Amino acid sequence: MRGSNRFHGHASSGFTLLEILVVMALVALVSVAVGPNLQRLVSGVEAASQRDTLLLDLAGLGTRAARLGQSFELSASTSAQLLSDGEPILRLPTGWRIASGKPIFYGFNGYCAGGELGLQMPDGRREQLAMTAPRCAVRPGNAR
Repeated sequence: MRGSNRFHGHASSGFTLLEILVVMALVALVSVAVGPNLQRLVSGVEAASQRDTLLLDLAGLGTRAARLGQSFELSASTSAQLLSDGEPILRLPTGWRIASGKPIFYGFNGYCAGGELGLQMPDGRREQLAMTAPRCAVRPGNAR
């Protein structure tokens, strides 16, 4: 008898049920350990992306005012106000809020008076932004 194969000369292929169950159990353990961290990582990346988009939108408000030939003020109460292009002054992602002590004025010629703007993220963290005249260049301030 050649070889020690007990299946009459046919090579066995595939995995046993026990081997498949062991691999499935290991995959389940790894997913339980990695899942929450992966979810936190994804929501952190999403929040950073939303923040970056919001900062770009803020930086472009002066140009938008000049393009539309329209003056407006940005504050927590006016951010959803529609401009002549049918879009809100500042579109905030779900869960984000802005707060400003004094409204920030944007002139029809693109001039911005500057000021401070508070940004509250969905997780409760806050960031103070300094907007410097005449173009309201956005400088991230301190995060809390």
